[in-house]
Amino acid sequence: MESQQTSRRWSAHWWTRSVAVALTVILLSLLGLLDGIDRWAYERIAALSGTEWMQTQLPDGVANGETDTLVAEPTQQQDFLPRVPSAVTIALIAAAALTAVWITAQFRPVVALSLVATLAVCYGLLILATHWVLELSAVFFTLTLGYGVSAAEAAVQARGQRRFVQQLFSRHVPPDLAEAIWRRREQFLPGGRLHSQKLTATVLFADMRGFTALSETLDAKALMEWVSEYMETMARLIMDHGGVVDEYFGDALKANFGVPFARTNSDEITRDASQGVTCALAMGETLQVLNRRWHNRGFPRIDIRVGVSTGEVVALCIGRTQPLKFTTMGDVVQLAGQLERFPQEPDDPALGPGSCRILIGATTAANLSKRFWLHQIGTVSLGGVHPPTAVYRLYGKSDRQIFKTVADLRTSSRIEMMTPVILTHGAQATGLTSNISVGGMAVCRLAQPLPIGATAMLRFEVPGHTQPIKATGTVIWTHQDRAGIAFAALPPSDHITLETYLTRQASKKSL
Repeated sequence: MESQQTSRRWSAHWWTRSVAVALTVILLSLLGLLDGIDRWAYERIAALSGTEWMQTQLPDGVANGETDTLVAEPTQQQDFLPRVPSAVTIALIAAAALTAVWITAQFRPVVALSLVATLAVCYGLLILATHWVLELSAVFFTLTLGYGVSAAEAAVQARGQRRFVQQLFSRHVPPDLAEAIWRRREQFLPGGRLHSQKLTATVLFADMRGFTALSETLDAKALMEWVSEYMETMARLIMDHGGVVDEYFGDALKANFGVPFARTNSDEITRDASQGVTCALAMGETLQVLNRRWHNRGFPRIDIRVGVSTGEVVALCIGRTQPLKFTTMGDVVQLAGQLERFPQEPDDPALGPGSCRILIGATTAANLSKRFWLHQIGTVSLGGVHPPTAVYRLYGKSDRQIFKTVADLRTSSRIEMMTPVILTHGAQATGLTSNISVGGMAVCRLAQPLPIGATAMLRFEVPGHTQPIKATGTVIWTHQDRAGIAFAALPPSDHITLETYLTRQASKKSL
């Protein structure tokens, strides 16, 4: 319906320009304001075309070489150029106006100019070949005016559309995407306005946890500085990963990956999902940097919750007047919001102040490669006829296949144990375990934070055993001087030793 209305608007606009150009030139022609140009042109044609043209089309005086006399005498000048019927003049001008405007509307400026110039040349050759005395300047002027008016209006509309696109997306898109939007604006800007469309996208919600309580500890100026720095930093991360910031609301933001152009194959959808979760991980790493900076400036540390969902959305422009807004709607958007608000697990050591929890939906997880470290923690339902969908916790990513097959740290029973641990990640460092399981351990008192997804060599002692345990681990969460490390490679003998010790400690604890 909307496309039909847009088509009618464009059709009416096209006819309006054509009629305006035709009426203007017809008025000039009927008033005789173009006759002088035609007389001069036909004199040149008569002088260059030979005796036959002059004898058949011009008075005898001109044919006998008395052109100067005839032109100088007003009475003979009126008979020098026989006028064609007004109906023929009007028909020629109308046809030229319609053709010029239509060509300019259908083709790019350079191609349209070439076609209009070709028509003008063909019209002139037709007169020379047939020796018809037709309107010369009127038709040429009509073709030129029709092209000029249409090209000028197209330029004005293009500037308006560019301002429209800039208003919709503003600073919220990366430069390469902004340029692509402008180059391909015909795909989604019919009539200068975005139309709604269904497409597959990845939606990301991020929200500060406990923002209201934290904001009460700051004055207005400090609060604005604090929130602005956070929002601008996260928005830049989203743009760097190819996303479009959809909306800011309070302490939260929403972003889309895969808009405004519909994806045509599964590889593009997979890339959008990967970019979305990679961006979420980058937000968590950047948050640690921001928290350290804020702590030095006396600002409170914050932790954020991120929800990521992939699926079919409706992308549309809402609002009838300025300012307009480009956004996405649908169940996928609702699911991303629910994932961001998913209840916190009370026994999760990774969810303290300054942390970043990332939850993703089942469709997003299905579109990710094995480089990402995931663990299903529950389900969420949108209500109604929608079945519950799995919720996955995203810990990080790694390029090693072995990390995908290791038992998850959090699913194993943990025993509190304080013992030194030697870690080798580039350089060697020492920390303390706070708890341990057959799947991994939590380490505290680290001199420097470890990046999520990093691989570290571990060596630690188990009470009652003389030989230290050596293992390879993957960092799956970090918080200040603490980190959660999942065992990626544990020798069978060390696995038995650790399991025996944990079983014995668990049985003592239960007594």
